[in-house]
This record gives sequence, C-alpha cells and structure tokens, in this order.
Amino acid sequence: MYSLICVICNKTFEAEHFNYKYCSDDCRKIGLAINSRKAAKKSRDKKRKKIYKICKYCCNKFETSNSIKIFCKKRCHQLFENERKKRRNKEKKEELKCTVCGKIFIKSNKHRKYCSIECRKKRNVAERKKYYRDEDKKKKIKEYQKQYRKKIRAKLKKREYDYNKRFKENNNIDYNYLEKLYNETKFCPKCGIELNEIQNNPRQKTLEHIVHLSNGGKHINENIMFICRKCNTKESHKN
Repeated sequence: MYSLICVICNKTFEAEHFNYKYCSDDCRKIGLAINSRKAAKKSRDKKRKKIYKICKYCCNKFETSNSIKIFCKKRCHQLFENERKKRRNKEKKEELKCTVCGKIFIKSNKHRKYCSIECRKKRNVAERKKYYRDEDKKKKIKEYQKQYRKKIRAKLKKREYDYNKRFKENNNIDYNYLEKLYNETKFCPKCGIELNEIQNNPRQKTLEHIVHLSNGGKHINENIMFICRKCNTKESHKN
C-alpha cells in the first residue's frame, strides 16, 4: 500500500498502486472534466493559428486562419471577377454559318454548329430519315429484331419447362397440412424471431424448401417449412 496525496482536494489516501491521482470517484470526475477542457483549448489554439498572406488583387498583406483564402476582402474578390469577365468578353469570337438556314452567328461554345434549337432539331430529323431510307440498314434492323424475338421465346419456353418440372410433376402436397403448418409456426426455426404476416417485412412468413428444388428437392409435405423473410433471402439456393 502507498500513501498518496489527491491532486484536487489535497487529502492523503492509501492506494495499491503509486500511479493513482484521485482519492474518490467525485475527484476523478472533476479531474477528467478539467483535462478535457485543457485538451479542447489546445485544439482551438492549433486551429486558430494565423498565417500571413498576400492578396491576389491588391497585393497587400493580411492575417488569416484559413489556408485557402486568397483575397483580403470581399470587395477585392468582386473586382477580380469583374475584370476576368471583361477579358473574356474582349476575346475574339468566331463567326460561323448555320448549315440549315444559312444565317451567320457567333460561336459561344466549341461544339456549337447551329444558330438555334429549331435548326438542330430539323437536322436531327433529316439524319434519321436518311438512316431509315437505306435498304441495307433496314435489313440489318429486321435481322436483329428476329434474333431478339427468338431469344425471348427461348427464355419463356425454359421458364415454362422449369415450372412444370418443379411444381406440376413433383406436386404431391396436401394444402390442409400446409394451412395447419402456417398457423402453427409462430417463431422462425433458424433464428428464433417472432413471425408476422406483414408484406415485405423481414419477419414475414415465407415458404422454404429444406432441400431446394434446383438441387433435386421435391414439393412435398416432408420438404416444406415456414421461416422469416430475412433467413430465406440469405440462403437462396445454397442449402
């Protein structure tokens, strides 16, 4: 045991270790509050360190705590932007001739080709008509449409085949037993959460196959149970 002096109340107390500073919990709380205030002051002083900079417009020195600041006042910033706009306006602008109506206009943008939106729309319509007039392109479009329809039909046939194979051929389930099981299950057998009948809820009752149909399972009474929606979406067909 060591005899020590409290940092806050200056009382003597006995402790098992020589690093203890406080005699009780009240003194410890007061000490922690003082330390937190000191740390906050230090962080503020670091943030408020002032830097000397030169204004970009008037070239005068000024003090700031912000490292990004360039201008000493708002007025300097406004005057700098006004001069910048004047320089842009003085620059030469190219004059072009519209390809649709033949008017001369000033080019304000690199990619501009037409004098107005109406001329641009007319040009787009004319290009579309040319595209669909060509016989070679018409044939390509028709061939693409045929191939696309064939793919869709093949997908639909696969779905029908899978549905018939899984449910119609292997459907030996008793619906009275299914209703009974639905009413009896009130807790999820996997995670133990209480089940609900609310739609699109993670606690909703959902039908699950113990051995999944894609892995060779059958739609029968012995291969069915009700679990929560969350567990059902996690597992998918990995069982």
